[in-house]
Amino acid sequence: MVLQSANILAKTNVSMAINDYMEAMNKAEFFNGNALVVHKGRIVYDGQLGFTSGDKQNKLQKDNLFALGSITKEFNAVAIMMLKEKGLLSLNDKVSTFGLALPAWSEKIQVKHLLNYTSGLPRFNFRAVKAHTDDLEQLRTISKLQFEPGSDYLYSNHNTFLQMRIVERVSGLPFAEFVEKHILKPLKMTQALFNANPNKSNAVFSFGNDGKNDAVFDFPIKGLMYLTTEDAYTWVNSLFTGKVINHNSIAHLFSAFSDNAEASLGHGQYVDGKLVSYYHHGSNFNFEALYFYDLQEDLIIILMTNNKDKKLFEISKSIGAIIANR
Repeated sequence: MVLQSANILAKTNVSMAINDYMEAMNKAEFFNGNALVVHKGRIVYDGQLGFTSGDKQNKLQKDNLFALGSITKEFNAVAIMMLKEKGLLSLNDKVSTFGLALPAWSEKIQVKHLLNYTSGLPRFNFRAVKAHTDDLEQLRTISKLQFEPGSDYLYSNHNTFLQMRIVERVSGLPFAEFVEKHILKPLKMTQALFNANPNKSNAVFSFGNDGKNDAVFDFPIKGLMYLTTEDAYTWVNSLFTGKVINHNSIAHLFSAFSDNAEASLGHGQYVDGKLVSYYHHGSNFNFEALYFYDLQEDLIIILMTNNKDKKLFEISKSIGAIIANR
């Protein structure tokens, strides 16, 4: 991550105002987590507020890792577009061409349908996953799609895991290894981890307002990303400045079935063909994360909590208002 002033917090009225606001949110028990605000390449706020677990014994640190929930899906979608840009696959390729031994419906679904959740695949059963390949086993039991591919929208994680399997088949690498080799290492996202265990890493526990930690989500399929706020900033900044995939690929990943539908990168606003803002929200148990990027103002806000209170949108808007002197 390259920021002005050697990553030293800009001591301004704005940074003090954001600090006061975030301290108030923490005191009111509306935010327990880490937050990073970068305006025009300068850190104006870098805060760690609260605790790593429900027992409130250890305070949060800068190097703590948080689960991203749905935001982790950005990595498989971007991996697909990286392979497309190399000419190794087409978005019009049928799923059946990748040799995954799936039922006849795989002749109908194209890669592009997976990216915008219009494949017709039903919802994914997380409770049934006991082994690394159980996502494929679930797919092989599906006899009929919910609708014809491209005709409707259903936010199903089958689309996500199938993207990962396609990346593996095309690249010849396990999905996590592909991401580490082609994304994390080149961008120097040195602290990022897949399927991080808080008992064995800097990952935090998620917990409810009753102070009880959620059970550690030991998911067999290695594809769930955990990031620090610093690495999250590096990812957002690098992605939207064209360092990972080109702008045409980014535009495709913002292509949603409808205004109310989720795209692979969350939600992007374009004006006259130019991306002007982006946000993506995710949650998993009591983890919650929000990324916001105002490209015109060059403002990036990263919010991560391990004690979900559904206040991140309001907090992000308030920080934006402080930046704009409102």
